[in-house]
Amino acid sequence: MGAFARPSEPLSGSRAISSVAVLGAGPIGRLIACEALAAGKEVSLYSAFAEELTDLKAKGGITVRGAHLVGTYGVGVSVGDSPRVRLNAGIDKAIEGAEVIFVATPATVHETYAHLVADHLRDGQIVVLVPGRFLGAVAFLEALRGHGVSASVKIAELSEAPYLVVTRDGQLNVAAVSSSVHLASLPVETGRDVVEAVSQILPHVHSAADPLETTFRSVTGIFYVAPQLLNAATVDSQTPPLLSEVIGPALSRTVLRKLDDERLEVAFRYGIRDIPTAAQWLYEAFGESLDAESRSSDLATALSDLEAFDEVRIGRGGPGLVDEVANSLVPLADAGSRCAVPTPVSDTLISLASCVLDIDVRGLGRTMTSLGIDQILPRDLRRNMPRPQADEQTAKWWTV
Repeated sequence: MGAFARPSEPLSGSRAISSVAVLGAGPIGRLIACEALAAGKEVSLYSAFAEELTDLKAKGGITVRGAHLVGTYGVGVSVGDSPRVRLNAGIDKAIEGAEVIFVATPATVHETYAHLVADHLRDGQIVVLVPGRFLGAVAFLEALRGHGVSASVKIAELSEAPYLVVTRDGQLNVAAVSSSVHLASLPVETGRDVVEAVSQILPHVHSAADPLETTFRSVTGIFYVAPQLLNAATVDSQTPPLLSEVIGPALSRTVLRKLDDERLEVAFRYGIRDIPTAAQWLYEAFGESLDAESRSSDLATALSDLEAFDEVRIGRGGPGLVDEVANSLVPLADAGSRCAVPTPVSDTLISLASCVLDIDVRGLGRTMTSLGIDQILPRDLRRNMPRPQADEQTAKWWTV
């Protein structure tokens, strides 16, 4: 059924997961639902958009082609020995009894979904943000706390989406499965247990030390935002160009390299070292078969080396661009300002995005203030994360 072997039994110390809910019926949400069904789990798929559910009901299934999960997965009510993905228009029914809840939505609505699930969460449930963007787990936990949630739950985030997917003729075509997906959890000390549970559905996830690591490992904002903003006329054409076509050597070695340098420098000031450059990440995620000697440090060359990107086209602005800028670049620039790291490229792209989209993207974005951690010095943030008893300011991170 796929490119990754899934252990037939849970890893030592973890319980078997039997029920999964997926919130968000976009391409990634549908693929995770199929992945969970293939793993023998009961699966509930929720969408806030009636047309998505209507379309899935009319098709009777989710068809997947490409490198992973190839097949058609039924939706609706399971019949006999034919399990199906159960569709839900009500979020309370969708997550009822689910042991793992995947939130496969743009980061701009993470807090909204936290509000929606707050009254329905139960002890022991795991919520996984796909992906978390910048400290998504912290944002989600802050929103839950605002509701006075008392349930003992774990909030996890992925560093990136697990799949590189192209939608074609109503079918999902998996171009590749990322080999570099990392997961961190709050409370931090539960991270490995959560990885063991989630790996029963997504066997290719790796454990990260904490949400700061997953945050700064995320690089999609680097090679999706600038190409869209700097090639607006081309991207907005009837047939958007391939990503590899708009990321040439000039863009790669100037804007994208400097943007990546900003990410790495801010990460260093927050105690995150030994994370890959954007080009290194591409090879780790999608080019494992390429030997180290043949790998380039240039992002444009890396993209051209990887067959997975042969059919990946650049997005056409809109919600995806807003999400990337508001929840990747805006908090990066804000974090940089708090540790005296200039971020001129990030700042320029944020301003350009606001102009192109005609909205205040910076005002929509996550910041240390909106995350409730602005009083913690950068040098102290990671050091205190594993020790909830350290002080009152950091202790609030660890329980809802």
